[in-house]
Amino acid sequence: MSIESDKLSELVFNFDAFERSSPKETTQYLKLAKEYQFEVGGLVVDKTGYLYPISSADADAPNNTIYFSSTGSKLSYKDVAGVVHALY
Repeated sequence: MSIESDKLSELVFNFDAFERSSPKETTQYLKLAKEYQFEVGGLVVDKTGYLYPISSADADAPNNTIYFSSTGSKLSYKDVAGVVHALY
């Protein structure tokens, strides 16, 4: 199977297809991935590898998550008890 750029969207949304791919197909997927930006559930990783976490108000962020706090304007971690910790 030849991996074309239109298959990249399938990779993002269908991880089962990626897991079933042969080593050659996996290499082709990864080469294509270097040319594109990924977005999964609001988390964006650009083609250079920079990570852009989802922005959320502290009250709306689920427990045990890392996000950019629109409340505190800082990268934050909300622990399992719901306490928000600024990470810088």
